[in-house]
Amino acid sequence: MARGASRAPFHMAVPYGLRAGVSFCEVAGRLLFLDVVTDRYFALENESERALRRLIAQKQLDADALARVEALARRGLLEVMSASDHTVAPCAPPPVPVSSFLDRHGQNASRTMTLLAIASAVASVRRLKRRPLRVNLAAAVADRTGAASTDEAALSHIAAAFARAGHLVSTHDRCLAQSLAVMRMISARGLWAQLVIGVMTGPFAAHCWVQSGSLLINDRVDRVRSYTPILVV
Repeated sequence: MARGASRAPFHMAVPYGLRAGVSFCEVAGRLLFLDVVTDRYFALENESERALRRLIAQKQLDADALARVEALARRGLLEVMSASDHTVAPCAPPPVPVSSFLDRHGQNASRTMTLLAIASAVASVRRLKRRPLRVNLAAAVADRTGAASTDEAALSHIAAAFARAGHLVSTHDRCLAQSLAVMRMISARGLWAQLVIGVMTGPFAAHCWVQSGSLLINDRVDRVRSYTPILVV
């Protein structure tokens, strides 16, 4: 650069953080986002993603990158936060699943538990049609307590009930509704698990399941391993 030529001004990373309800992950080299307030998945155009990556890495922003970050804030993706809370980070994944209740033999579900699972699944489908995703997610864990248990025997009964219910009522393309129903039953019984929403590309697809630690409750390892977690509740 010739002496005296001006450089583009650089700015320290500004205190922006993800707006509540927005989460993201990286899949095949691209950042994918989920907004549970607006119920949508989306990606950014290349220049905006590059600017956001600099913010994520807490690097200095040139004027163009800063303008793009400010535009993302105006769009509602980011919001100004305190200096100590402004980190922008991808979804923290749950433990990698290594086994599933569905692959365990000899699990029996009582008629009562199965009927409860069916009723819960049907009600979950209806709630998803009437309420936004963020409300359904909050309701699914509303009864969770800090002392929630991971008792495998109790979780096994719930897994078996929903597995049996799935043979009686269709769960095709209803992984979210079923997982929300599973979570509500788990939380209501003082048990602990995590609801996970994962995404993949080529083509884009989203999937949802419930797990307790590395143990899947309503899905199988070979199915969920293709998805990258974008939200963990």
